[in-house]
Amino acid sequence: MRATDRLPDAETTALARASATELSKLLARIPVADRARVQLDGTDLILPRDVLALLRDILTEMAQGNAVTIVPTHAEPKRPDPSTGTD
Repeated sequence: MRATDRLPDAETTALARASATELSKLLARIPVADRARVQLDGTDLILPRDVLALLRDILTEMAQGNAVTIVPTHAEPKRPDPSTGTD
């Protein structure tokens, strides 16, 4: 994952605010939906609801001018394989 300490500029903050608002409305309007189809540059993506909620939270932070870093919490640490000496 890519992390950045760069704070969002005014244009990004405004776009994040508008997007977070619309995404919040969508999630509230359809509370039972477990996934959503999103189109990006003509390609359809199917995203789980949890991803949309996380995206809303990220956008909300960016709308407040905050930088965001994502850290996985349930990832298993890789342990070296003693038979090969690799991960």
